[in-house]
Parts: sequence; C-alpha cells; structure tokens
Amino acid sequence: MKKRNLFRNLGVKELRRFLTQISILFIGADKGEQRLLLKAQKKIMAQIFHLKEANA
Repeated sequence: MKKRNLFRNLGVKELRRFLTQISILFIGADKGEQRLLLKAQKKIMAQIFHLKEANA
C-alpha cells in the first residue's frame, strides 16, 4: 500500500493548527504515542517549510 502525505493539501494556517493539537495530545500520551506524534509533527513542519519556500 502506498504511503500518502495527509497534510499535502492543507495551507499553513491549518498545518499550524495541527501542530497545536499535537502538542496538546503529546502531554497525555505514552512513549509509543509520543513517537508517532513526533513523526507527524516532523512531517507537518516539513510541509510548512515547503509551502513557505514555494511562496517565497
């Protein structure tokens, strides 16, 4: 099964909102969940960087 970037079609505002939600979820998560949240956070931050580079 092919991996898809779920955050590809979102704008910077929506991506930042996701980052806020991830940081809230991170507080109550166990180690396995924290690892998954960090992976998602890295992907979101990379997508934000990519969008900003494309707009510059």
